[in-house]
Amino acid sequence: MLGAWGLAVAVMLSLLLVRLRRLRRDAEENLARTQGSEARLAGIIRSSMEAIITVDEGQRIVLFNPTAERLFGYAAADMIGCPLADLIPVRFRVAHEAHVRRFGVTGVTDRQMGQHSI
Repeated sequence: MLGAWGLAVAVMLSLLLVRLRRLRRDAEENLARTQGSEARLAGIIRSSMEAIITVDEGQRIVLFNPTAERLFGYAAADMIGCPLADLIPVRFRVAHEAHVRRFGVTGVTDRQMGQHSI
């Protein structure tokens, strides 16, 4: 009886090992696809003819592409971590902060970048 039980456990462990290997292979393939997608996106952002700046939830710059460097005259390395407000003319900062607060609450905007409603 113990022999049959031991065989059943061995079969179950073998099946589990096969499943774990398959999961690891799938995870590695997904990681490779994700890394490829990220590399393509980074290339698009770097080569864009438009200035692309992204910020975190605290409105601090986390991405500043080469076109933004040329447009604003600052190196990306110097801008990463800085407040976005540093790039906004003083006369527009209050309106921008109000818009960001509204967007944070509603998640909706009808304002297009570069359009001034002031």
